[in-house]
Order: sequence, then structure tokens, then C-alpha cells
Amino acid sequence: MAFSVVPGLGQRYCESPAVRREWRDLLSQEKAAYVDAVKCLTEEPSILTGNGSLFDDFSYVHMNIGIRTHWSAAFFPWHRLLLHVFETLLRTHCGYREPLPYWDWTLDWLDVAASPVFDPSLGFGGGGDPNVPSAVGNDSFCLQDGPFETFTVSYAEGPLHSPHCLSRFDFSKTGTTGVNPAMIRSVLEFPSYDGFRNATETVHNLIHRAVGGDFATWASPNDPIFYLHHAQLDRMWWQWQYYSPQRRQEYCGSLSPETLQRASIKDLLSVGKLGKAMPVEEVMDTQGNLLCYTYQTERDDTV
Repeated sequence: MAFSVVPGLGQRYCESPAVRREWRDLLSQEKAAYVDAVKCLTEEPSILTGNGSLFDDFSYVHMNIGIRTHWSAAFFPWHRLLLHVFETLLRTHCGYREPLPYWDWTLDWLDVAASPVFDPSLGFGGGGDPNVPSAVGNDSFCLQDGPFETFTVSYAEGPLHSPHCLSRFDFSKTGTTGVNPAMIRSVLEFPSYDGFRNATETVHNLIHRAVGGDFATWASPNDPIFYLHHAQLDRMWWQWQYYSPQRRQEYCGSLSPETLQRASIKDLLSVGKLGKAMPVEEVMDTQGNLLCYTYQTERDDTV
């Protein structure tokens, strides 16, 4: 990616946006580089609580701050900022040089367990071992293969430090997600931001529940596929925004699920000490002053 300075304004604009690609379109070495970078973050010390790793800090922030962005206007921009911070730390701490990938789960809707993202060699490992229940409960089991098989995460639902194995459902019992391409096309047809956001959150929850384990809790960033999942959701917002120029700045809805106060594009988005707080308007455009990326558009088998 590259930024240039707007003459006379001293502001940057996005000149050569990075292109985020679907996981199955990455070369084997690109997949390995991403997994290695994520594992690197799990070895960096926490900067928030002193418990666990820098990777764990994202779950802590999601549980304590991100929880209030769900079912509110901030759902899309807050997670877009979180992805930006995660990608930035992959670069600065772990030398990762490529854009974040995304997981288009509409390609796997008939059999989520068969998705390449769950490949034990070139993905994030598959389902949980039915013989090794997880402390998370709710039919969750410790991973039985893949690069995160022995991975310990630091948080379950709640503020206390509670180390446990990374868990998912037993994938032998997992089938369709129900999130097919036709459903997503209908979601993208919602004319208003708030309607589109609400429909997308429903889809978002179906994927979390299909994978299960830590991914189905407020500590969902424990599972590395969280970032590919939310990059897909960000991609949907990007698609919806670029349907017309007016949508690129359209933002409305409630400030939080607990209030009737209306959201504003001037509202600040906080990710705690992981990064600088930003107004919503700074992340509305993926090719603006702060962000500089786009999504691949050449796939024929996707929405």
C-alpha cells in the first residue's frame, strides 16, 4: 500500500491500496506466513493486563469494549478499526507484509467443516476433539489438529484470567450454516445502513454459532478465524458502501444497544490501549486517510 500527501492540505490519501483476498486464493507460502504471524502475536507479551499475550489483548478489548458495539451503529466501523489495529501489529511486531485475508463462508455453507480455513496443514485446524471437553462448556472441545492444537488462550467470557485450550464444536456433528449466497445478496439489497447492519449481524451470529467453542462467546477473538470472519463482514460493508457514493458516508442507528441516543459519524471508536481512538468518519472509507485497502473482485464463485 502507498500514501501520498494532498498538496496544500498536509493530508494523506490512499494511492496504491492493498488487496485483501479470500483464504483459498492465497498461495501455500502466503497462508503459512499469515499463520506464523498470528502465532508470533501469541508469543508477544500483553500490553493491557500483564496476563497472556498481545493476541489475548484483543479478546480482552472485545469483551470489555466491543461488546457494546453489537446491535448498534458502531458494529461495522468498530470492527473495521479493530482489524486495522490487528493488521498493523502483525506488521510491526511480527514482520507480516501482506494484507489480511478473508473467509467467504458462503462458499462453504453446505459443509462448514470442509472449508479450507479449517485445513490442519494449510489452515487453522479443524473441530474439537469429542474426547477432550473444554472449560468453555456448551459442547465445546479442545482442538485436535492444526497449528493451534496446543494453543492456550487467556480469557473466557468474563474479566478474569482463565487460561484454557482453544475450543470449537465437534465438527463431525456440524453441517450447513444456512448462510448461502442468495441470503447474502438479499442482505446487500437493504437500502438503509441500519437495516443492512442489522441483517448482517444476524448472519454474523450464525457463523459464530456454527463453529462454536470460543468463537461462539464474547471472547471470540481467541480463535484466529475471528479476523478472517470479520474481514468478510467488512467486505460486505465495503460492497454495500460502493453501491453508490452516498453510502460511503451513510451512518445511522443507536449509539449502543442500551440507549436510544443516536449515533454520529463524529463518535469516537475506542480499542483501549491497543491503538489510538478514532472518530467513525476516519474508517468510513477503506481508501481514505487512515485506511488503504480494497477487496478482490475477480472471483466468480462468490457474492
